[in-house]
Amino acid sequence: SEFQDSERLASPLEQYGAGRAVYFKVRDKLDSLWPSDGHSACVTQGASQTANLLALSLARQMKNRGRPLRLLTTGQEHIGGIGAFEGLSEFHICYLKPEEVADPALFESVVAGFRPDIGFFSQITYDSGRRLPLEDWANCIRAYRPQALLINDISQSLGVEAPVLTEYDLIFGSAHKWLFGPRGTGLLWVSPRFKAMVGSL
Repeated sequence: SEFQDSERLASPLEQYGAGRAVYFKVRDKLDSLWPSDGHSACVTQGASQTANLLALSLARQMKNRGRPLRLLTTGQEHIGGIGAFEGLSEFHICYLKPEEVADPALFESVVAGFRPDIGFFSQITYDSGRRLPLEDWANCIRAYRPQALLINDISQSLGVEAPVLTEYDLIFGSAHKWLFGPRGTGLLWVSPRFKAMVGSL
């Protein structure tokens, strides 16, 4: 409601300044709720739009490799997150079978054979509410592919469980679900390695 003041609405520069003040206030709140020395917290678009921008940014990297980027994920990812990658030929996607999700040895076998460039996993699956062993999976992938980019979609868990920030390069989620924030807004944490890789979103 503070943005509806007629004097402020008549001044684009004042609107811009007020918006930035609120943005930094939200970032400070994020740092106090979920601190991470290894990530920058951002306020951004909703998860689907963030995933679209992420997929396009990473697709640019394919030019430097001469082959599609190998992306490992589960069959239980929400279309709003993984769909952006499915629609681009720059990505070769391997979907873990249910038994590979459940058995660490089978998971490791897939990682050893597929050798992913990217791991894309939800913290909690949208269809069954299953908590995935994100830290174990990150450690396994890093053992075979130290430079792999690890992405965590927390759209189903943001506001219910603390994000897993330690092992993942990019963590994103929508604010309109369990945080009950405005539609079209989201939260994003990025590692320095990710920012160096893509330049920017």
